[in-house]
Amino acid sequence: MSSSKSQSSQGVRDTICHVLCVAKRTPGSIKLRSYAGRSLFNGLTSTSASRKRDGIVDILNAFSNSRFFLVGDSGEQDLELYSRIAAERHNQVLAIFIRDASASMDGWQ
Repeated sequence: MSSSKSQSSQGVRDTICHVLCVAKRTPGSIKLRSYAGRSLFNGLTSTSASRKRDGIVDILNAFSNSRFFLVGDSGEQDLELYSRIAAERHNQVLAIFIRDASASMDGWQ
C-alpha cells in the first residue's frame, strides 16, 4: 500500500487479527473507521467527539448481540471516550486498545 493512512489501517487490522489468533478466537468482521482531518482536541463535548461517539454507538446498536474491541490513539482522546462507552456498554465492549501516538509508529501498548 502506498499511503501512510492505508499502511496504518492495515497495521491495525493485522494487530487485531493477531490478537484474535493468540486468543484462539475466530475473527469476525473488522470495521476500521478513519476520523482524519477532524480535531478532537476541543474536548469530548465538541461536535467532532460527538460525531465519533455517535458513530460508535450506531455500530453497537446495529450489532447489539455482538461484542467489540475498541481501538484508538492516545492523541485523539479515544481512551476517555472509549472508557465512557465501555462503562455504558460493559456487555458489548470486551477491551480497549490504545496506540501511544507519541511513540513510534508501532507504539501499541
